[in-house]
Amino acid sequence: MILRPAGFVTAAIMVAVGLPTPASADRPITIQEALLRVTPAVVLVAAEVSSEVTLDCGAGPIKITPPVFRETGTGWFIDEHGWLMTNGHVVQPAYEPPRWLANQQAQRAVTTACLPGVLKRMGLQPGDRPDAEDAAKRRLLDTVLPTTKVNLQPRVFVVTARGRLEAEVKKYSPPVNEMSGRDLALLKVPGDNYPVLTLADSRAVQIGDPVHIIGFPGVVISHELLNQSGMIDSSVTNGAISGFKQDKNNNTVIQTDAPASWGNSGGPAVDDRGRVVGLLTFVSLAPGPEGSIVQGFNFVIPSAAVTDFVRDTPVKLDGASRFNE
Repeated sequence: MILRPAGFVTAAIMVAVGLPTPASADRPITIQEALLRVTPAVVLVAAEVSSEVTLDCGAGPIKITPPVFRETGTGWFIDEHGWLMTNGHVVQPAYEPPRWLANQQAQRAVTTACLPGVLKRMGLQPGDRPDAEDAAKRRLLDTVLPTTKVNLQPRVFVVTARGRLEAEVKKYSPPVNEMSGRDLALLKVPGDNYPVLTLADSRAVQIGDPVHIIGFPGVVISHELLNQSGMIDSSVTNGAISGFKQDKNNNTVIQTDAPASWGNSGGPAVDDRGRVVGLLTFVSLAPGPEGSIVQGFNFVIPSAAVTDFVRDTPVKLDGASRFNE
């Protein structure tokens, strides 16, 4: 099986996160209410890389703009002053664009700009002779790619009820498949008074405790029969804590059977009171080059690791938020 990377001061605030107060002690908060109070703080996160490719098909240099590369995940506000948590692998394509991405964009540009002319000179229409077209494409890439230049323009943004906001990566730890990676990223967006989530003590959770994963699974936001409301309305899946494991870097991760999908990465896993037990880091894939997700075996970074990660930053973990109040 392959693994993949995917306090309070006022009574009003205590009520907002389900903590007992004199006014609420007689009315325990329901799971439904807890989740409704949590979801405003959960947002879609996108790493986007646009590019400008300069190439020469034989008639002089031209510039091509291939389709934007974009990957999405989930984040959540940890401090009302615009601080968010997500996974390192969610923002990685924009934070440190991989070499393969530049090569992929270059190949797309060359194929788009140069291949139609080559096929025309051969007296072919696209699709007429796939074998001849593939051979022509390989020769074209061998000839044009060495002199092709790619200018990547990465950015990270989040989609909230306030609209699309540019985000800055303030602290980053790479995915688990890299040495010492903890797969965490701290983002900052402009503005204040955002809804926030509070952290549970992940050291106190036990096998069998209920857990709810909140996020923006790609199968929902890209569903052909749904409208774009999926980009601001998160989905909730439910399960329980099913184990405690260690990743390949010997860091503790929490196993859960709550369903998850690509796009859920970075999303909070909360308890029945809406407190963050941790955030989803990777799911499990069936063997094979395009293995499907094996549900029931998903893994969460404990909230204790989040606390350690933001310790040397301006983030305040007091849960204070005028929105919550």
